[in-house]
Amino acid sequence: MTFMLIVTSCDREAELERFFRSIANQTFAGQTEVVYVDQNLVRPASCDILAAPVSLVELRTGGRTALSKARNLGLRRDLGDIVAFPDDDCWYEPNLLEKIAAYFHGNPDVDCICTNVYDPDKNLPYGKRPVGVTRTITFANVFMLGISVGIFVRKEALLRAGAYFDETLGAGTPIGSGEETELLARLLSAGCRIEYRGDLLVYHPVLAYSSDDIHKYYRYGLGFGRLNGRLLLAGHPEVLWSFAEIVARSFAGTVVNLGTPVRRAVYWGRLTGIISGFIDVIVHPVRHDT
Repeated sequence: MTFMLIVTSCDREAELERFFRSIANQTFAGQTEVVYVDQNLVRPASCDILAAPVSLVELRTGGRTALSKARNLGLRRDLGDIVAFPDDDCWYEPNLLEKIAAYFHGNPDVDCICTNVYDPDKNLPYGKRPVGVTRTITFANVFMLGISVGIFVRKEALLRAGAYFDETLGAGTPIGSGEETELLARLLSAGCRIEYRGDLLVYHPVLAYSSDDIHKYYRYGLGFGRLNGRLLLAGHPEVLWSFAEIVARSFAGTVVNLGTPVRRAVYWGRLTGIISGFIDVIVHPVRHDT
């Protein structure tokens, strides 16, 4: 079993070094290929950390580009048996890939794993995802459990669903989220079995809200609302469960944080983005594969 890890970065040298060191320290004895899509003008020195049995493939974008587009550059290569999409500011515990490989080997009917994403310094799961539980991912919970940094997918399943990210979605686009959920929805539509493993952890910081997050979370909400609308029109009304929950949480967050301007604005921005994105798709439907 071989791994292919597609990571992209721009101006995050310290974070990228931490990620590369966590890969260099993996106990997994098989072949691991890191496809690094470099958006920096100068090659990071941390690229020299990796050595056999880990191989590094470097691709250049020539500057900043959308996350989904950068990942698609990596997906044009010959894929490994298991493909993953780590962020440059995440990192792996030393035996994570060994655990992932063992689970896939022992569960040949599972096509994709979504791990928990966890901040070990704050002891907090990212996005309040449950720790220590296993659940089958469906259209009813795909928005709540899936996140790109925790996706590990078999090559055959990825090819069956389409080995690409929707380049109209995600960080770096006007619609700032949804590309990983759209991929998971295509996997589900292709008949793939996806398991959430809350006992497997990809490490990632959980950051406090800042004023810079206000517009970012509006765009996150926009992507969430648009993709919910797309999936609803595609015949998946189950997504309304997570849609209703996030709308309620965003409204509650706005009310609870009336005395905290930044947090209030973040929650309100997400709520207005969700409603705007959802209504836009419902009023102006466009045919999509999902």
